[in-house]
Amino acid sequence: MKSIRVYADTSVFGGAYDDEFKQPSLMFFEQVKIVHFQKIPLYNAVNTLRGYQQIAIFSPREVIQYEEEEV
Repeated sequence: MKSIRVYADTSVFGGAYDDEFKQPSLMFFEQVKIVHFQKIPLYNAVNTLRGYQQIAIFSPREVIQYEEEEV
């Protein structure tokens, strides 16, 4: 399964309270709800023991690179 990176801007959260964007915003949250973030350290321990890679979680600052920044 391919992993994806998601950054939910504040407008996504606000969209849940806006009639125009309520349905797609709530659909997004429904899909994200299945992720058990508090269990990730446990999954990482099992992955490490079995020789798999750990699950990585990054903040937006870690994954967004701006044009003026050097790599």
